[in-house]
Amino acid sequence: ENRRPLRGRLRLLFVGRLVPTKGVRFALESLARMSDRSGITLDVIGTGRERARLEARARQLGLESVVRFLGRLPRHEVDTHYRNADAFLFPSVREPSGNVLYEALSHGLPVVTCQHGGPAHLVNSSCGFAIPPVGTSEFLERIATAIQTLRDDIQLRIDMSAAARHRVRY
Repeated sequence: ENRRPLRGRLRLLFVGRLVPTKGVRFALESLARMSDRSGITLDVIGTGRERARLEARARQLGLESVVRFLGRLPRHEVDTHYRNADAFLFPSVREPSGNVLYEALSHGLPVVTCQHGGPAHLVNSSCGFAIPPVGTSEFLERIATAIQTLRDDIQLRIDMSAAARHRVRY
């Protein structure tokens, strides 16, 4: 399938349980740090004990127009979201394997993730940004920078998309 990235637009996707270790709060805090969020959206698919807290935090941070919490969706709808996304945001800090990363890469999505556990072995600089879990503030800044880079550099997105598909094939 041919993905046509649009300049100035970045549709981010997160798929996973809404629990602290999956890092959705890091995604929210990183987006909130960006001075220019124009054209950026984040769809969060999944459910869990943190959902109400994360939705409240998104409101507190003024991210209502950026982040949508979609809850649990049937498989075919999840696949549609993968197909329509531009990049996968998964800042999980404890991830043994990262099956959703395989799904995202197989859909040609560049990934922004934490360089820890499974994601550290799967995501390299050809197909995404594996950000070391250093101090929280620096971690959040690096996520924000990766998001901004993906929004602003269409050629990088195209290259990473091709590399993502290649990465899961071999």
